[in-house]
Amino acid sequence: EETIGAVLQLVGDCCGLRVLEMGTSRGRLSMALLMAGCSIITVDEHDRGAQQNLHGLPAMVLKANAENYLRAEISKKGVFDIIVCDLHGNDDTIWRKRGPLILQALSRTGIAIINNAKLFKV
Repeated sequence: EETIGAVLQLVGDCCGLRVLEMGTSRGRLSMALLMAGCSIITVDEHDRGAQQNLHGLPAMVLKANAENYLRAEISKKGVFDIIVCDLHGNDDTIWRKRGPLILQALSRTGIAIINNAKLFKV
């Protein structure tokens, strides 16, 4: 898929990096990142198949609210090398809250990759 290829190209050599995928859907991107050697935690409010598709693989698949998960990780001083956010249909109010949380949860040299058609409005 085009999105998976674009993300893999952006992250480059990501072996051993800690990755959070927000908006996991069926887990195809998580699978590709696992195959590239990343440590994966996925968070989605709905189980769209990721739990089943990633079963038996070294990924933590969580059915949870992404913002609440980020707040909890930040309070525990958890940081990620890469955060991939593929949450759609959100308004600018949500992104004004979500953006700072993503930045706080990144390591100093971390990158955030956001796939959202409406984000240009923020």
